[in-house]
Order: sequence, then structure tokens, then C-alpha cells
Amino acid sequence: MSLNLFKSLEFFFVLPFFLIFLNLLKLNDSVFKVGVTLISVLLLYCLPFIKLGYIIFLLSFLGFTYVALKMFQSSIQGKTSKNKKSVFLSFFSWFLIFSFIILKLSFWRQWDAFSFLNEWLADSILPAVGFAYFVIKVYSLFVDIKGGRANVTSFFDYLNYFLFFPIVLAGPIMRWKSWETQFQESRKANGLFLDWRTGVPRFIWGCFKTFTLAPLLKPFILASLETKQYSDPEVVYIGLVSYYFYEYINFSGYSDLAISTGKLLGMKLPENFNNPYLGHGLTGLWRRWHITLAHWLRDYIFYPLSFSLSSRVKKRTKFKSCLVNACSIFLTFVFCGIWHGDSYGLLFFGISSGLVMGSEVFIENYLGPTYRKITSGNVFIEGGSSLFLKILTFHVACVSFGPVLLSNDQFLSFFKNLLN
Repeated sequence: MSLNLFKSLEFFFVLPFFLIFLNLLKLNDSVFKVGVTLISVLLLYCLPFIKLGYIIFLLSFLGFTYVALKMFQSSIQGKTSKNKKSVFLSFFSWFLIFSFIILKLSFWRQWDAFSFLNEWLADSILPAVGFAYFVIKVYSLFVDIKGGRANVTSFFDYLNYFLFFPIVLAGPIMRWKSWETQFQESRKANGLFLDWRTGVPRFIWGCFKTFTLAPLLKPFILASLETKQYSDPEVVYIGLVSYYFYEYINFSGYSDLAISTGKLLGMKLPENFNNPYLGHGLTGLWRRWHITLAHWLRDYIFYPLSFSLSSRVKKRTKFKSCLVNACSIFLTFVFCGIWHGDSYGLLFFGISSGLVMGSEVFIENYLGPTYRKITSGNVFIEGGSSLFLKILTFHVACVSFGPVLLSNDQFLSFFKNLLN
């Protein structure tokens, strides 16, 4: 099951009509906002695995968080005492953590206490349809309001920030300020023809990548192999490499579709990929891969973690500072793995990525200056190390990403065969 609207054939049939309809609604600001909300909810509900219960639950969640954020925003802007602000901050933070754990991780299905919720939302597969996407966006908005970087106004602007159909569930992930600016720009009719002229070719290219190129690779990825094939090193290598290219082509294709659809409505959505295979090290790759998620993790997880750990270090030295940064990156990507799901493959992805990038950052910060001083001006060493790092990065990324789609049974069988 896909978490993306662009996998539905019905979506492609109705999309042109919705785009024309929404562009006509731009004549009235309020009507346009309501129209975007209604169409986004309708398209989400039309996904084959979404039940009405999920839509009601989601809208209730967003309604509650809107009221809570408005109250928090008023307390920040008003003369509310620090104690009350702290209580509200703690309550809302724990609410989001609880929401993430209960609504994202699959173990809740085994609890009798949640049997009624399981029955009501069974076809919605709630933990798997990107609910964490909504939770992290609420969290980032909460942080931005606290920092004075966001000011939530209209309820329909708030709903559209979460539900806007080109980017719902799969991104690109937008910050409130950027979203608000682009959503306002989209309601201007100037340059509409240019938007369509440049948006349609990219939309076609995204369709080609997602529905033609990616499916050619899918039969060769690890998750498509039989268990007995895991003992063949050549087949496993092809499976790891195939998944890397499959994920890149498929996901970047979705991003092309989302960005071009936004463009057809007059919106400039952020780019999500920038030739990740040119990155030096896994850290360099993640500066080019799912860029909006990488920036979100950096700003809302890594920086607070790094600051918190640094404040607890006494007698700070270069070694300790490098170690704090490495640990912060490791924990950030462990969170990234859990955020995507609680399967063994995703946990492996988070832990392995965190270990590799933590090690890279530690080595770069602690030993990098000395190495560059020694090799500076040596063209052969610099060129050779650059090529070596690109090849190494590619293979490390293949190993890290490769098991992501494996079921837990497949994952255990894969590593059992690998170790034997």
C-alpha cells in the first residue's frame, strides 16, 4: 500500500479538473482556502486503505492542536506567568510524545485497552499511514511559535498546512513561514500560464520515473527476493544496489510530482533531492537526499540534542565537543528510523546511519584539519580520496537503505544467511 496520493489512478483522472477548479477559486481568498481543504480531505479519504474513522480522528487531532497552539501563542504574546507557560509547554510536549508513541508504533494493536480503536481504524492501518508526519509538523510549529518564527491565524490555513494534497504524507516538509508565504503567492493569478508551461513537463518526468523506471528495479530489491537467495552474495549485492536506485528514482519522482503540482497552483515547493550520489560520506549524501527532512532533523532534533548534551559537559575540550556532536547525530538518526516505523529494517537503517554519520562527524572534526593540512596541494591524493569517498558512500548507503522494506521475518532470515 502506498502512502502517496500519486499512486492512485483515480487521482490522475480527477487532478486536472481539481487544478482548474482551484485556479478559478482564486478569485475569492476565503473560498480558495476552503476549496483546497475540502479537496485535500476528499483525496485523502479516497485512498483505498483510509476509513472515515481515520479522517474524523485526524481532523479532531488537528482541531485540538490548533486550539492548543493558539492558546500557547496567546500566552507567548501576552503577559502570562512563566509558571503557566512552563506547565503548558510540558503538557503539550508530553501530549505530542504520547501521540507519536500510540499512533505511530504498531505494538498498540496488541493491547486490549485499544481494541475499540483498532476495530474503528483497522482498514486505515493508522500507524503506517504517516501519522508521524502530522505529529512532527505540529511539534515544529510549536517550536517555531515559541521562538517567535510563526504566527498561526486562520484555521483553514492551519488545516491546509497539514493536508495540502500534493505534499500530504510524503512531503516535501515545509515550515510554517515558508508555507504561509507560498500559499499567499499561490492565490495570485500573475504568471499562471508560465507555471503550467514549466510545471507540466516536470510532472510528466516524475510520472516516467515513478511508473516506468522504478518498477523495472523493484523485482531485484532485497524485499522482492526469496529467502533462499539471501545466501548468494552476488544476488544480495544486486538487491542492495537495486534498492538504493529504486528508492532514489521512486522518491525523487514523487517529489517531482508534488513540486510540479504545487507549481500548477502557483506555489514554489522546496526541492527535496540534489544529486545525492555526488555526496562525500553519508553525511554529505543526507545534505542532498530528502533535503527537507534532513533540515527538519537538524533544526528540531540535532540542535536541541547537541545543546542539551553540551550544557552537561564540564571542562569542554575539542575531543568532548566532537564526541557530543557525534552522539547527537547518532540519536537523531535513531529517532529518524523510529519515526519511519518500528520494523527491524527501519531500526537498522536508523542505527547504522547514525553510527556511520556520527563516526564521520567525529573523524572530520577531530582529525580532518590535520589531514587537510598534510594533503593540501597534492592533486593525486585529493582526487583519489574524493573518488574513493564517493564509491564508499554509495556502498555504505546501499547497506544502510537496503533492508528498509524487509519484513521482520525477512530481516532475520537475511542476517542469519549473511552470518552463516
